[in-house]
Parts: sequence; C-alpha cells; structure tokens
Amino acid sequence: GILWLHSRGMFNSWDAPREFQEQLLDEDDPAPAEFIDPPSELRDVEDPDELLIYRVAYAAQVMQLDLCVGAFVAAVEELFADTETLIIIAGSRGIALGAHGNVGLEVNDLYSERLHIPCLIYPCGQTEPLPRNNQLSQPADIATTLNTWFDLKTSSGESYPLLPTLQTETTNRHLRPSIIASGVNGDRMIRTPAWQMLVSGEAEDQTCQLYSKPDDRWESNDISKLCPDVVEQLLEELN
Repeated sequence: GILWLHSRGMFNSWDAPREFQEQLLDEDDPAPAEFIDPPSELRDVEDPDELLIYRVAYAAQVMQLDLCVGAFVAAVEELFADTETLIIIAGSRGIALGAHGNVGLEVNDLYSERLHIPCLIYPCGQTEPLPRNNQLSQPADIATTLNTWFDLKTSSGESYPLLPTLQTETTNRHLRPSIIASGVNGDRMIRTPAWQMLVSGEAEDQTCQLYSKPDDRWESNDISKLCPDVVEQLLEELN
C-alpha cells in the first residue's frame, strides 16, 4: 500500500524557534526576523541585511523541517521493520531568496532556486548512504518509481524509475538530453547536463542568459556572450 502525506512545507508559516535563527547570525548581523508569514513577492531587493534576514528565517525553517523528517523516518523504520518500505520525500517548487534580486513565494522566474527541488529516496534498511545524483529528473519519474517498486505497469511516456540510477555505476548516466520549462510571463528555460539557458522576450527582442552546469549551481555568472555557439544551438533545440 501507499501512505501519501502532503505538507505545505515552506509555504506555511515560518514559525521555527527564534534560537534557530540566532544560531545562524553573528553579533554584527541584523536581528532575527519578526515575521511569521513568508513574503509573497519582493522585487529588486538589494539591501544585503534584508536579504540575510529572509535567508536566515528560511534556513531556520529548514532546520525545523529536518528534525521532523528525521523523526518521521525513524518512526517508519520502527513501525515497518519487517516489510520492504520505500520513503520518497519530494518538493513541489522552490522559493526565491534573492539570488537574482527577488524574494518570495510568488516569484516565478525560471532559475534553479525556483525549479531545482529536493527529491530524497530512501529504502528502509539501507545500510550505505545513497549517492547524490545529478541526472535530469522530472516529477513524472516519481510515479514511474512507485510503479516499478510495486511491479506495476509503467506509463509509455518518457519517465524513468529513479532507484536504479542511484546505483554507483549509473550515477553519471543521464537519461534525458534536456529539460524545457515555460514561465507565466512567456520566459523559457532549457537545461542540459552541461548548460542552463533562460530566454526572455519575443524573437525580435529576446535576451538569453547562459550558465555552465553543474558548476554554476545558482546561475550567478552569465556567459552567453562568451559562448554564442552554445546559445545558438540551445535556441534551435528550444524552438
């Protein structure tokens, strides 16, 4: 059987104990955040102290969530010790924390802070830590993973079971050549194992931002002008 639990996670109140924030701040840093409701959308935030407050409040909430996840996993292992049990913990979307000047739940810019979500897979009783996997995964892969786990027929679409890719010998094998996403304002993003490009505007007046992957994890160094051939190739694939 399947037990499915849905949590609002970071989209609920940021009510972690204040001391969690205090652990992350130095004497010269601003005071911990007083707000509980996370910001919706703040554009062009430049004050480093203001950005720090939001990031520390978020980090404190992650610390609290981590404690809850640890207790949950321990309880599942105890309750289902005699059964084959698979735990999957996955996010639905990320939250902008100012890496590109914008903060809040409703910021939909197509950067990794919005699109790169956690997906933790843990077969109970696993004695060795599962490796971090850099392949391009999609939400549909979770359904295929569950179908494979229960020996059910998988869909005919382009989705893949994630457990086999966690084996050491397949960690660097990419199952997809690229992933494409579209934003609410017409922006488009294409991600390959080596590149990520964000395209904004219409064809006559579009701008491209290109980032090297996986080294530039948070898209901080736009190298589109240095690699026009890569931009052209990705535009052809995107169109």
